[in-house]
Amino acid sequence: MKIRILIMLLVLCASGNLIAENLLVNPGFEQGNVSWFGESGFSIPGWTFWGTDGWCHNNAGAFFDNRAILTWSDSVGVAVYQDIPVVAGNEYRFSAYMYSPSNDANGLHGRDAYFSVEWYDSNPPVYEGKIYADDVGIFYGALTDSNPIDPYNTWKNVSAVLEAPTPAVVARVYLHQEINAGSENGTGGVVSWDNIFAGTGPACGTSYLAGDVNKDCYVNFTDFALMAENWLKCNDVFNTNCQ
Repeated sequence: MKIRILIMLLVLCASGNLIAENLLVNPGFEQGNVSWFGESGFSIPGWTFWGTDGWCHNNAGAFFDNRAILTWSDSVGVAVYQDIPVVAGNEYRFSAYMYSPSNDANGLHGRDAYFSVEWYDSNPPVYEGKIYADDVGIFYGALTDSNPIDPYNTWKNVSAVLEAPTPAVVARVYLHQEINAGSENGTGGVVSWDNIFAGTGPACGTSYLAGDVNKDCYVNFTDFALMAENWLKCNDVFNTNCQ
């Protein structure tokens, strides 16, 4: 019976329609442990980060599917990024979801959260090879505790279509926060990030094909491998929390 079901899933993956090609690995942060960035051995598969002011979490209401990441410091304290290959002159679509909770004074204030793209002329990128950076979108933190600019407890989607400049060969998808100049009450709060997209074609947002197990907007044999692994571990092909 298991073999028959796995064969059916293989057919599903092989015949799945292409929504878009997300070039990011682990775009929804579903892979990896729920833990603090500073925990010994912690990693976010596919992503690089510096600093410890972050968390891979499953806080109620602040993630899609199984988990997301959140950060609570500016780029001096923490930032998360991933590099993708690009071809100069081609257009690429970028999008992300950001969310800030109002509970326990966690609403973002005194800082803005940036979803940025840095273009580099070498692979691997080096600082001297950065051509320039584009800001895809911003979650604006409150200037006062009682007057948030972007509403709390609401997912904000930001997106843009950008042309890779000459002579770019790498785009760095860069999630970070920066202190804003107008805050009256210091800085604080957190931002959750989820469902990051960087690639070609339309971003699929939160609408995925049934076979898109890793939520990268693309059904392929990577999804089949995950289905098979989940089935063998916990008899549930779509359970990404199998242990």
